[in-house]
Amino acid sequence: MKWKQEASMRFRGISSAMNVLHQEAKINRVPSHETCIQWDLKIGFHKLNRPKHATSDWCWIIDHVIAQGATKCLSIMGVRYDVLHQRNDWTLRLQDLEPFGLIPMHRSTGEEVSKTLYAISQKTGIIPRFVLSDRGSDLLLGLKGFQKMAGSNVIVLYDICHKIAREYEKLFTDNPEWEEFKSKANYCKKQLHCTNGVSFAPPAQRKKARYLNVDIIIGWAMKILQYKGPWDQKEQLLAPLLEYFDKIHLSDEQIEKIVASLKQSYAHEQEFFKHSQEVLRKELDQIQNRLSKLIDMHVDGTIDSETYSLKLEEYKKRQRDILSEMKAHVNADETCLITAKTVLDLAKRAKEIFISSNLAEKQQLLNFVFSNLKLDGKKLLVTLREPFSTLLAVSHQPANLRV
Repeated sequence: MKWKQEASMRFRGISSAMNVLHQEAKINRVPSHETCIQWDLKIGFHKLNRPKHATSDWCWIIDHVIAQGATKCLSIMGVRYDVLHQRNDWTLRLQDLEPFGLIPMHRSTGEEVSKTLYAISQKTGIIPRFVLSDRGSDLLLGLKGFQKMAGSNVIVLYDICHKIAREYEKLFTDNPEWEEFKSKANYCKKQLHCTNGVSFAPPAQRKKARYLNVDIIIGWAMKILQYKGPWDQKEQLLAPLLEYFDKIHLSDEQIEKIVASLKQSYAHEQEFFKHSQEVLRKELDQIQNRLSKLIDMHVDGTIDSETYSLKLEEYKKRQRDILSEMKAHVNADETCLITAKTVLDLAKRAKEIFISSNLAEKQQLLNFVFSNLKLDGKKLLVTLREPFSTLLAVSHQPANLRV
């Protein structure tokens, strides 16, 4: 089992390694990985149930582990304070730990935790000097109850990792600079994914226990800032972008022609809208008149109920269709002209705006003009969004060509 504990080998790997020794005639039999698992469980069961040294220097480490569905286990591990003190090395090793309990719990409350700790204390005859936890609400309440039940001043210690994480949480919560850093790190990871620069991508940020692992993302940022290697290809990457900004540049004359064409189209659309509305309104009035007459005829008894129902449904259906068509003929909005003029002005000044903008503004402009920027080796693959791809074609037309 040293292979598992000291070499971090998995059970299948242990079985395969022992098979190699068997082939070289160094051992007689090869256990399967399932046999290795059974050995490990039996050793753990023995350690869990063997008598403990009844000393007053025990420190219990408690936490919830191995959550499966609605059940999780309360783990109680012990370590001798005097052993660490005499060794003058407080780094825990596997052999320093002694299992006191692994208790399945369907729900964890302060009362359940205190009863469990007291039961283990009674079973082993040991009241610990210290108990270390992450101060989860149920564990903290349980420890207070255990102190009363044991009638001893057990010293409750706060796990330093969780303590630091809580301080980080207080420091970074609602901190705009930290939120911006996280956002840009995520953006950087997405942009470098599946590119040659993936080795520079930041680590994935955890959703759970994020502040326990904050050193990982900060460590990545520090390494990136200190890196002096040949990874900065800023000028090479910007060159094709600036070239495209030049390509979508339109002259004042071209912009005036496009705007004039849009205004003319807008005027035609207004005329068509008015004509369509008039035609549909007349037909709607006719349908309404027919409905009124149909109702009168039904009341007078000049038509039977079956005929009335069929014609009523026919007129109602046509009435719904007309109303739907009238909604479809939306009045042309003059704001489209303003939007088009804004886009054209942006295309004209895109390069100038990009060069003079800060990083966040540059990102917004790139996302607005381009789509799916990707690196193929050292080559930047560029795809323009609409309407800029159309403007690229227009910008190459002769000046005297009708827009």
